[in-house]
This record gives sequence, C-alpha cells and structure tokens, in this order.
Amino acid sequence: MPTKQEHQKQIGSNEGFYKELNTLLGAKYFDWKITTLFYIIIHYADALCAENGIKQIKNHKDREKHLQNFLNRTELSLYRGLKSASQTARYEVGCLDKSAMKYWQDVYKNYYDPLRTSLQKKIP
Repeated sequence: MPTKQEHQKQIGSNEGFYKELNTLLGAKYFDWKITTLFYIIIHYADALCAENGIKQIKNHKDREKHLQNFLNRTELSLYRGLKSASQTARYEVGCLDKSAMKYWQDVYKNYYDPLRTSLQKKIP
C-alpha cells in the first residue's frame, strides 16, 4: 500500500484536477465533479489508514471496515453519503443535466467539505 505521503501527493493531484475541471468546464460534467470529490476523499482515507499502520486496502468495503476504527459516526455517515452520491453520479443519467448543479453543490457542501475538514485534522 502506498505511504501517507504518496496518498497526500495524490490528493494534491486530484484537487488540482477538480479545480481545473471547474475552471475550464464550468457548469458541466457534474458526474465527474462528484466522482472526483469522492476519489479525493478516498486518498484522505487511505492516508489516514496508512498513518495508522494499515498495510493493504483491497477494495471499498475493506476501506470502510478500516475507517470504522478511525472515524466517528458522523464522519462515517458523511463518507457513506459521498460514496453513494458518487455512485449516483456515475450511474444515474439524470446527473448529466442542468438540474444536477444543485445536487453537486449539495454534495460538496453537505458531504465533501465537512468530511475533508475532519480528515485533514486527523492526518498530521
């Protein structure tokens, strides 16, 4: 499994991609915006696991099992909500139209931002 530092580097790369996606493409591709937010959080979660001695994460289910040791109920709920939103964004065709903008904004505000803030505090 990559180190905490390698995950932090990937966080930076994914955040850079997200910023460019927003800047260059504006009000489009909400499915990819939400998916990118989830993958940023995955690397925060994996960095937290690596920091706490977890050597290998096999899949999303395995990651969530480990996160139960490091996140409180609220944080786990935020993680699960963002994961679900990412799945919805990838598989529900409705996420491609203009009405998806509010969904994306809600996902950012209600799941991503508070979870990112919590995870940043847990990873020195």
